[in-house]
Amino acid sequence: MSCTTRPKKEENFVKPGNNYVYINDEQFDKKVADNDFVEWREINGFKYGTCKKEMQRINTAGRIPIIEVDTQGAIELNKVGMAANFLFIYPPSFEELRKRIGNRIETE
Repeated sequence: MSCTTRPKKEENFVKPGNNYVYINDEQFDKKVADNDFVEWREINGFKYGTCKKEMQRINTAGRIPIIEVDTQGAIELNKVGMAANFLFIYPPSFEELRKRIGNRIETE
């Protein structure tokens, strides 16, 4: 589960499996101060963080958490010593990557 300060997008209301908790900047900053995230980042003016308690809950249940983070998040997870396997999925082309990043920036 991730927390974010970005506003909900329309597709978040109808898309099953959305695991974001939408909070304001003050709530997010308190979670950072309380060390509630295993990793967090500010991207395009919005903050995103992976909840430490949720990761621990999944591990305690004998399950393996699967999370989606960008390369910066993966670096942070590695820095804190989280035992993990990292999988990087390359886009089919540089042009497709440029298109995806451009679309993301325009919609946020």
